[in-house]
Parts: sequence; C-alpha cells; structure tokens
Amino acid sequence: MRISTVLLALGASAFSASAQSMTVVLTDGSTKKFGTDYVSQVTLREGQTDVPTVEMTQIKVEPYSGGNVTLTLSNVDETTVYSLDLYGPETAVYLHAGTYQGSFTGTEYYFDLKEDYTFVKTNGQRLSVAAGTVTVSNVAKVYTIEAELTLSDGTITKGKYVGELAKYSQYFTTAMNAAAYDDDAKRKGEFGVTFSDEDFTCEAYFDFYAAEDATTLPDGVYTYSEEHTPGTFSEKSYFETYAPYIHSALLEGSTITVEGGKITFDLLIADGRKGEFEFNGTITGTPTFKSDDVVTYTATAAAYNSNQKRDKGEFYIKLNDADWTFEMAVDIYADRAATLLPAGTYTFSDSKEPGTFTSKSYMDLYSPYTSYTFAEGSTITVTEVEGGLRLVMDFVATNGDEFRVVFEGEITGTPEFKDE
Repeated sequence: MRISTVLLALGASAFSASAQSMTVVLTDGSTKKFGTDYVSQVTLREGQTDVPTVEMTQIKVEPYSGGNVTLTLSNVDETTVYSLDLYGPETAVYLHAGTYQGSFTGTEYYFDLKEDYTFVKTNGQRLSVAAGTVTVSNVAKVYTIEAELTLSDGTITKGKYVGELAKYSQYFTTAMNAAAYDDDAKRKGEFGVTFSDEDFTCEAYFDFYAAEDATTLPDGVYTYSEEHTPGTFSEKSYFETYAPYIHSALLEGSTITVEGGKITFDLLIADGRKGEFEFNGTITGTPTFKSDDVVTYTATAAAYNSNQKRDKGEFYIKLNDADWTFEMAVDIYADRAATLLPAGTYTFSDSKEPGTFTSKSYMDLYSPYTSYTFAEGSTITVTEVEGGLRLVMDFVATNGDEFRVVFEGEITGTPEFKDE
C-alpha cells in the first residue's frame, strides 16, 4: 500500500486475534479505516509530489458505437503512450466535454479500467491503470485532453493533449473532393447534389432550390428551410459519416455559399455537430427536370373503410383503379357533425383539424412497385356531382414527386365513429 506521509494511529490491540480495524490519519486530517484481517504489512513511503505533465503531441481516435471511443495519446518520441477507452453519453457521435472517471463499469463519462483497453506504456513497459480521471474540454475545433492516472504499481502519471481531432470532433472539417447532380428528374429550379471526400469518410446530400429558369446550380447563399423557395436547401438534405455510421438531418441556421467553383458549407447538424468544409471543383452530371404536364391517375372505386371506428368527423377512404395498377387511402378530417364526407378543400396536416388530411394517407403503385406518402402542399378538393362526389387529389410526395389522382362517383360503405 502506498501512502503519502501519514501518521498511523494503531490501537494497542490493533492486531489481536479478534476482528479489529486500523485507522490511517492522512496529512490533510482525514482518516481511513482498514480491517486488520486484510492487512499483512504497512509501509510508509513519500508520496509523489509535483508530477510533471507529459506534453502529448500525437493522438489516434478510434470511435465505436454507444458513445465509446479509444484515444491513444503519445509524446513526440513515443516514449510515453496512453491508451484510454472512454465512454461518453450513449448517443454521442463526437467527443463530449466533461470529466471521465476510471471504472470497471459505468453508464457514461467513465473510462474502462480493464487492462486490455486502458493502459500506459513508458519506455516500452506496459502497466495497467488502477484509477484516475480524464478531463475533456474544447473551444470550437481545439480540444484539450488532460489525464491524471494512478498506475498499477502506485505511480502517478499526467499527460495533456491540445489540438484538433481528425475525427469524432464536434466540429467536422474535411475537404470534399467530389460532387455530382442527382440522376432523378427534379421540379424546375430544384437541384439535388451529392458530395463526398477523398477517403469516403463522409457523404452529404443537399436539395437546393433556385429560380425555375436555372439549368445548373447558380451562385448565391442558400439557407436551410422547409419552404422550398429559391435560395434555400430543404429537409431532404442530410449528412453522413462512417466508422461509426451516422446519418443526420440538418437544422435551421445552416448555410451554403456557392461562388464560382468554390462551395463553402457552414452546417448545424441535428446530432450536435457543426460542419465546416469546402468543395473546390465542378459538379459532375447534368440536371434534368420534370415536364410541366401533371401525371394523372384515375380511381374507379372508392369506399369508406369500416374495419374500425374512427374519430367523429374522420373519413378513411380507400381507392383503386379498374386494373388495380394502384391502390391508396386518404385519411380526411371534416366537421365533427358530418356523417358523410362533405364538399370542401382539404390540406395536408397532422393536426386533425377539420379541413385537413393526415400522414396516414398513402398511395401504392404496382409494376414497378412504388409507395408514396405525402407532404405539405398536397390538397384534396371535394365537390358534389350527379351520382356522388368528385375528388381531385393533388399530391406532393415526400420524395418530391408531384401528381394528381381523380375519382368521380359514389363512395360506398358506411363510416362508423367512436362513441364519445
């Protein structure tokens, strides 16, 4: 046992045959008790004072899932090497600031003391770690990692690293070296572009909106928005990194600046990271656009679905065409007093307010199979006609496709509603 300058207060009977304890009085006045059954020898040694801090100049970062990352720190000549197996929050996708305690078990903000994962090499000699702390902080891209470790032989070692992380940083920086337009036809003024870096450690996709007469992505500053207006990029945009694989959406406040052959990204990523990087070069491929003609499908059968009772004013209607090349359903909310679907215009929303239809609506096409769900901007217009109702459904699908479905006739079946 290694003790810093202590006064041992041992009672006269401290080592009698009966169970006794010994009390160790430390220099700060605090005490610790030990059962004498477990003490075979007491040795007084001078504790380590003024342990020098080793300046760590190199770092290797190996992230895994579950908030786990192994940091390997070493000094300039690699005579001192730390292997630190850290666990941050389980959902972490970058190295979180905080104090990590040495432990054999834990949930978060600890480092694993198992000698296979955490150890120190000094001049080629490897020792396990008995206890200690690792403190992580960062100011923007620059991280400070300070370790104070008690080794298995009782010695203390301190090390400090200051610098950027090549990966697993809150600030994601890289040089994108490839960019290509989407092969899929877009609406006029919409440009889908995929970017990747040289080592393919990350990939990003951006759904840009510009003026309808643009044939390639114009210069300008684009901001994140769900409005799909010129000068924005939409919620269909995303950012992916690998090892570990992380797919994240983007947030309001993100901007992309296009200027000649240079594109600068300043992104707020939904997982808490910030992306700052550039692309210099030419976007390959050729953008293609959809025709102005609206694709129209005709439903020949419609029925109120009564396999379960609905909310008052809710009308769940299933439709299909004569050859069953498609089938679909719309979940419409009207006035709560309505017993059959009333005429009116219904807009897409999950509010369940009268005059809306919800995301339970869908359309399945066959040969080839395509499943559509719908987004804001979709409308259903219902008018009364001889023999029933006319439904004109103008859909904006979540994948960006736009089309129309028309039905005219009687909606069969009887809606059933829940009791209040």
